[in-house]
Amino acid sequence: MQAVKCVVVGDGDVGKTCLLMSYSENAFRGRVHAHTGTMSWPSGTQNYSTHCGNAPIILVGTKSDLRTDPDKLKELERFGQKPVSTEEGRRLAHEIRGRGLH
Repeated sequence: MQAVKCVVVGDGDVGKTCLLMSYSENAFRGRVHAHTGTMSWPSGTQNYSTHCGNAPIILVGTKSDLRTDPDKLKELERFGQKPVSTEEGRRLAHEIRGRGLH
């Protein structure tokens, strides 16, 4: 397997560790509990290229399988939230000059 360097950014419990393990092991093992530490960007910085040079940006929508999960929808509703739609993901990918939504 080819070595790949990447920076993974996201809120807690969104599947970053599972994503990396699935890629590196070519298998999905289910829920993984890992302490990944804390990473912060300078306040208000949305331009990751400042930190990552010309590296391609790939927006990955993890847990998209939960968009229709009744329990997850109830939980989000309690907080006045809803799942991110595919169209919202595509708009964000375009906005951050990503190579698409995956």
